[in-house]
Amino acid sequence: MIVLAIVVLGALGIVKLVTRPAVAPGGWARFAGGPEWHRVTFHSQPQWYARFDPHGGSVIYSLDRDDESGESDVLRSEIDRPSVIPLRVAGRLLDVSLQGGYALATPSDHGASKLVVVELAAGEPRAIADRVADAAWGPDGRSLAIVRDGEREQTLEYPINHVLARHRGLSLPRVSRDGRRLAYVEHAPAPDPSTRLVIVDVDRGNVLAASPMYVNPIDGIAWSADGREAWFSTGTAVRALDLDRHERVVLRAGAHLQLCDVDRDGRMLVAPLDLRSQLFAGPREATIQRELGFFDRSVLQSISQHGGWIAMLQVADELGPDGPAIYVRYEQRMPMKIGAGHAAELLPDGTALLVTSSGPTQLQRIELTSDTRTAIPLGKLALDIYDRPAIAEDGHHVVIRAALPGGAMRLWLLDLAADAQPVGFGPEAFPPQRHPVSPDGAWVAVRGEGAYVIKLLSTRGVPDRTIELTRSSSPIRFSDDGKALFVHHVWGWPRPVVRVELDPVKETPWAQLDRAIREPQSMAVDVASDGSTIAYSVDDTTSDLYVVDPPR
Repeated sequence: MIVLAIVVLGALGIVKLVTRPAVAPGGWARFAGGPEWHRVTFHSQPQWYARFDPHGGSVIYSLDRDDESGESDVLRSEIDRPSVIPLRVAGRLLDVSLQGGYALATPSDHGASKLVVVELAAGEPRAIADRVADAAWGPDGRSLAIVRDGEREQTLEYPINHVLARHRGLSLPRVSRDGRRLAYVEHAPAPDPSTRLVIVDVDRGNVLAASPMYVNPIDGIAWSADGREAWFSTGTAVRALDLDRHERVVLRAGAHLQLCDVDRDGRMLVAPLDLRSQLFAGPREATIQRELGFFDRSVLQSISQHGGWIAMLQVADELGPDGPAIYVRYEQRMPMKIGAGHAAELLPDGTALLVTSSGPTQLQRIELTSDTRTAIPLGKLALDIYDRPAIAEDGHHVVIRAALPGGAMRLWLLDLAADAQPVGFGPEAFPPQRHPVSPDGAWVAVRGEGAYVIKLLSTRGVPDRTIELTRSSSPIRFSDDGKALFVHHVWGWPRPVVRVELDPVKETPWAQLDRAIREPQSMAVDVASDGSTIAYSVDDTTSDLYVVDPPR
């Protein structure tokens, strides 16, 4: 069996996760004089909801069911020996109280999560609140901190109904060991993935300390053994923030590390994550497409009109001030790095690339043969740098998502061949999503308000069109003659790609995406407009739970 082992590099405590043969089941392992790591689970899954048993000696966690229900069961594993003990409790574990009570998220009738509490003395689940995204126990084992979903924002409440904070994105509340403070994660507005840790007092919600914004999202919080610091995981590090706003690194790893809990002895419960993005491409009639990724996180951006060129982001390998590295690849040749950015779109003939950047130049054109770079003026528009520009087959009509000062993000049409101002069209506020443009620049396809609806937005002032489909789908690209639209189904695995004739509407199965082992957490799909080639990248995350000795 192969598991992740940990090699400690020098006296700095820098840890690199490498592949090594498994240690003896139930045994502790120490590598190069560093802290001991002990594996306690033997069923990998993408994300863990886990806590130490407050009575010591074991870990309590929720495990995804191996079926299509999307539900979880709560289990217990002893730390000193291999064990999987069902607790006959269903739901996604949110927290375990010092008295041994469980806070769980379970589905409700209207689709949002419902907070359910299971107390050891009573034994029966008890519904507490609805529309709850996350929850944590206070030290008394009776009060709960929750993040509650609202129509436009979320509220942080402790105890329930006492609002401490309001924000569009909140998560991971954790009450301090003395019950006087509360730590949580505050999210930047979508699609920016950045987050920060915030510590407030529980009386009025006054901010006592806050971390900087981290591009690698914070995915775990726990209070230190002495209660003086809030520990949090972001990317490859577990960090600590105290009330004097001092921050330090507790543990650094060579792989993504999710912090789940810290016990009173200072041991950490962590999940080293193996996060990969695989990119496949090839003729759409082929039984198996080739894997064309270059590093372990190759995320597809686009392919050219005839499928020869592929543009990809290398998300985890190089992250500079302007974004991750962008590579292009022609068929089976070695990839070529052409710059950095957050999104990229090939021109149909594969001669150039449009790249969005967080630098002074928001949008630029990069010629692939000469490396000539040309800034594309946007006037007063602020570009959504995470949005992929859509380019028509004529090579000069471009659709972007941007906003005027003080305005909402919407779609704008640029004409690269004319000295003209961008033209706004469609809804006044447009959410981030794929928006392919027709060959002549006259229509833009987007997901409609209904689950099975594709909307064709006019860029020329004529009435929009509504296309009703048989399954919930997302638009990929128009065919090169503009008479059809390629879409992929949003849910399920394997995932079909369908060609939709637009006049009259007719759906025809076109290709099947199935190279991943299981349904991916996220994916990107593109189709050559001539119908010859398909490309897609899939994300997959697996991990196990480990108990780590206190840092020295």
